[in-house]
Amino acid sequence: MSARPAPEPAPADDAITRESAPPNGWHPDAFVTVTNHPPVRDAIRDSSATPTKGVANLTSLPLRDHTALRLLTQLRLLTYRQLRAACYPDAHPSVTRRRMAQLVRAGAITVWESPTRTGGHTRYALPAPATLQAQLSALARDTAVAPFGPLIQLMLPQTTKRALRLADGAPPPNWLAHQAEVNALVLRMRETRPLRWLSTWDCPFPRRLASFDLPQPDYVVVEEHEAEPQLVFGEHDRGSEPIARFVERKVLLYSALAAFPEACAQHFGAARFLVRVTITDPVHRAPLRRLAELLEATYRAGGPDAANLFRFTLAGWLHAAPAETIWLAPGDMLQHDSLRWQQHRLRHAH
Repeated sequence: MSARPAPEPAPADDAITRESAPPNGWHPDAFVTVTNHPPVRDAIRDSSATPTKGVANLTSLPLRDHTALRLLTQLRLLTYRQLRAACYPDAHPSVTRRRMAQLVRAGAITVWESPTRTGGHTRYALPAPATLQAQLSALARDTAVAPFGPLIQLMLPQTTKRALRLADGAPPPNWLAHQAEVNALVLRMRETRPLRWLSTWDCPFPRRLASFDLPQPDYVVVEEHEAEPQLVFGEHDRGSEPIARFVERKVLLYSALAAFPEACAQHFGAARFLVRVTITDPVHRAPLRRLAELLEATYRAGGPDAANLFRFTLAGWLHAAPAETIWLAPGDMLQHDSLRWQQHRLRHAH
């Protein structure tokens, strides 16, 4: 089974571009990204804290600017279009550009431009080191007594995360496509459901905790539900990782954690969690084949219990219809090779 070629990405309204025609629709295997290189994870953390005195008048910024800085801290970097949709939704695009310019002058963010396939440039905002220190300290205070406080305290670095360093005029780094797709998915979820926490930090957990080797999810969200908050660990698969490695580093590690709910309650603030895996395949253009392979391998490694722990879907399905029944569990089988989620027998997210 193979997917049809993905359409050319549409230029963002925050970009300097020669074309402005929007796409006709979202392909199940497509994202508006700068590049389709496989991800290379390279999180960097400071060995010492960064002073905040370099940020001018940070406390006097408008509330929506504070919201933007918090979101940039939690998602690492965002395009101007994403920031406008999330933090300045009722304002003209020029307002976002002016606010970003003000934050640059205040020393709160830096800006990096990435070339697009249409000949323009997409602008990304990145939090400055001083902003990261201030925001991470605030997150530690704000979540200390929350039910999911242990999770956040475990994820927060002991020292300030260094701001991403993207050189002017440099080609997009290999990890950017993966990060951009993960951010797009989390922001899409944020549009349709209340999230008490969201983050897309690279390698968010320590490598080992007590007797557990910890997985490193691509995103962590806590969804608000009537009964109780739902802790979700997200994995975004771009078809570049061998199946055996996916089983070793994800299926087995998450399964081992889930077998000890008391430990999960102690360290995460929740006894149970769900692992959601999104799939895209920019290299081979066969996302349904990759989906079927991961479903089979996860069931083979995790057994019937894996059906209660893991959910799989195409990334394009989640982006297009985040509130719909678009998921499969290990042990489920694809009925045919249609790329339309409506034509499959699928499950709810839980």
